[in-house]
Amino acid sequence: LRWGNPYTNFVGYVNGSDWTPTGYGVYWPVILRLARNHGLPNAIGGEGFAPSRIYSDLAAGHPVQVWIQTRFARVQLGTWTAWDGTQVRYSFAEHSVTLSGVSPTQVRVNDVLNASQYWVSKALFEANFADFNNMAVIFQ
Repeated sequence: LRWGNPYTNFVGYVNGSDWTPTGYGVYWPVILRLARNHGLPNAIGGEGFAPSRIYSDLAAGHPVQVWIQTRFARVQLGTWTAWDGTQVRYSFAEHSVTLSGVSPTQVRVNDVLNASQYWVSKALFEANFADFNNMAVIFQ
């Protein structure tokens, strides 16, 4: 698979599908740039965030966008080479959600896929979060 670079711009057709693959998405640098340009200059983003950092920010009232697999499924991961040569980790079930709360055992998920809000266990969240190298944007 050879495609664009989601670290620099949207990849695929916005109404496309990850599965075909005709649509995909963007990764943290694009979202961070938008957040900072639209009123959140202190937002931070990247990969390698410890789950404890995410939980701490949620407890402080900061929403966090994270990259996971759709519906927290466990689908095979792969790597493609972007046109610019960047190696991109991907899943045909790639999805992004915004976390808005934390309890001792769960995180609250805001999911645009079904216009829903629900809780998942920290264990399930952490496994999916790791699939995309613990990628997040913290809105503060």
